[in-house]
Formats: sequence, structure tokens, C-alpha cells
Amino acid sequence: MSHESYTDDECTMSHESYTDDECTMNDESYTDDECTRSDESNTDDACTISNYGNTTLHIAARRGNLLIFEMQLALYNRAHRDPDKKNTNGDTILQSAIMGKNPEIVKCILDSTSVQPSVKNMNGDTALHSAARRGNLETLKLLLERSDVDLTEKNQLGNTPYDLVETYWVDSEEKQYAKEVLQ
Repeated sequence: MSHESYTDDECTMSHESYTDDECTMNDESYTDDECTRSDESNTDDACTISNYGNTTLHIAARRGNLLIFEMQLALYNRAHRDPDKKNTNGDTILQSAIMGKNPEIVKCILDSTSVQPSVKNMNGDTALHSAARRGNLETLKLLLERSDVDLTEKNQLGNTPYDLVETYWVDSEEKQYAKEVLQ
């Protein structure tokens, strides 16, 4: 669909609507049997619904509705689809949830999928870099509970998660705490 638009702050998609009660987009329903739009065949890209390679899981993770995300994840599991698929920016569903500032979905992803926080996107950012850039302390804490995150990992610009906290966070107690736990 070429008429979709996304913004960092809103993550909106023009001409498409989502409701909590039904998992539909413009009268195209998702079935329990095959995570696919009713007008598409069951291909590897059937769950990709944007020009940016975002799957229904990417969009649900970013929008922040836990119920919709869990429903989409169940559809993926039933259809034996891989939730680890990256979008064209190299973002996983974990990074989409982080960019949407949705710690409850981040926790769900960490607890119930094989998505690894150490996976890098096109900018060399891991999930920890993304959380540091977005300024969400709760998400940082969730990621730091894991043993598979590297505090010293640098992205393509040579920044560690600590550097991103220093750059993007407003001076506050949260910033001080984040810097302390990232050292």
C-alpha cells in the first residue's frame, strides 16, 4: 500500500484503522489460520503491510495496544511465522515497541519470543541503543535485567547506549540513574 505515512511521534497510518474489538484494516480481516490479509496469498511477505517492511507485529508493537499485539503474536505462532522479521530499517518488533515507548509490550516480547535484544538495525543500534535514544527508563530496566545486552556496544556513529542517554535525555534524576546503570 503506497498511501501509508508514519511519524515518529504518532506512528499513524493514513487510510487504515484499527480497533480493539476486531483485528481489521479497511474491511480486510486477519484470519486465525493464516496471518494474511484476505486479498493476498499465503507468501513469506503476507504479513508485511507497509512499504517500510513493517509487519502487523511491528505496527501493533509500536502502537502499544497489548491485546492487539498478543492477538497478532498468536496468529503468527499458529501460522508458524517468524516474529523475528526485520523491517527495511532493520528494526525488529522489539525495537518497534521501544520506539513506541511501550514497556509492557517490550516485556511481552522478551518473555514470549525469540527476538534477541542484541540484534542491530541498519544504524547499528541494538534494543538498548533504541531505549536509550527514546528516553524510557522502564524499558531500559527491562533490557538491563537480561544477560544478553552489551553496555559497551557501539552503533555505526560510535555511540554506546550511555552516550545516547547523555545526548537525548533531559537532565533529571532518571537521566542520572540511567547513566549510572549504563556505566
